[in-house]
Amino acid sequence: MHPLLPSRNRFYFLQQRTNAMAAAAAAAARRFSSSASTVTIREVRWSHKFTIDGCKASRKFRKPVRYCSKIFDVAGCNWRISCEPNAKDGEYISFFPNHDHPAHSSCEDCSAAEFKFTLLDQAGNPVPEYSKPHGFSFIRWIDLEESGCLKDDRFSVRCDITGIKSSLHDDDGDTDDTAGGAAANPAQVAVAVPPSNLHEHLGNLLLLKQGTDAIINAGGESWDVHRWLLKVRCPVLDAELQAASERVLSGDTYRCRLKIQGMGSKVFEAMLHFLYTDALPKIGEKEAVPIAQGLIAAADRYKIDRLKLMCEEMLCKRVDMDTVVGSLAVAEKHGCHALKAACVELLERPGNLKAVMGTTEGIEKVKKADCAGVVLELLMKQLP
Repeated sequence: MHPLLPSRNRFYFLQQRTNAMAAAAAAAARRFSSSASTVTIREVRWSHKFTIDGCKASRKFRKPVRYCSKIFDVAGCNWRISCEPNAKDGEYISFFPNHDHPAHSSCEDCSAAEFKFTLLDQAGNPVPEYSKPHGFSFIRWIDLEESGCLKDDRFSVRCDITGIKSSLHDDDGDTDDTAGGAAANPAQVAVAVPPSNLHEHLGNLLLLKQGTDAIINAGGESWDVHRWLLKVRCPVLDAELQAASERVLSGDTYRCRLKIQGMGSKVFEAMLHFLYTDALPKIGEKEAVPIAQGLIAAADRYKIDRLKLMCEEMLCKRVDMDTVVGSLAVAEKHGCHALKAACVELLERPGNLKAVMGTTEGIEKVKKADCAGVVLELLMKQLP
């Protein structure tokens, strides 16, 4: 500042300079302002026991019926368990979770939840062989009745839920439990989403023969099939179709035809039903064991691992003195370790091995079934 300026002018000059510096500082603060936040995520576990009392009456109705549990809160998300006791034409019981009324957690919190449904015995203890990460087609009625967990038309399942609880913190110490700025009071909605029925639509394609482009013969019967579906579901079978040299006229077009050797019509029909619907068809109890044994061979041949395991489980539940030899032979030939263990466990019980090998008929049955090596090993173990 010039020393010769009047005092009034000097004061005005200083005031203008101070204002300019303050404005510059404010502008700089706006340009370099910042913020910070922290999201805290914690795992939350919860179990809900759901008891179904007197639901056999629901099997009489053709239309699906549904019963729901009370609403319970997990990590700020409201859930209820739904039960369909007459799923799949009354053959299965299904369970599934419903996200009922979202509370203060975000949709990310609720959608990240994982579920496991487990059947409980009469004492309330879990039955490991009936535990699934989903409840669709959870258990067949016939299996529930044979499990011993159904008493006086009453049984229970436990739903184990693992979820996350998140909260958002800003610099001012405020907490936003909506984890991401979602509205603190979201709209209250209740949507019950039914299980997928894609398998029904695909099964109808097979029954109605819509858009088929190939023919397969097995056991003296023929089926019209869809190459596009087999290409996805069973590449080995599709490769056999592609290699088939026979062409037959069907309507206005020629189709390839494959003849499968060494497989009965009922076994192939059950395998084809599985490829279209990812489930086994209804099989009578008298035919369950022979068809399951044939399906294990078919699944091993065509690399259908899920079908093989389903049939192995079916045979494990039906191991007795009448079926043990045949099931043991299937287990040995196709590498079914759980089935082999179940058969061996039965034969090792006192008196059972002698009952199997104590007659000429039993010995011939073992020879014919091609499991003599395993039986001989068991006999050697029991020698004094």
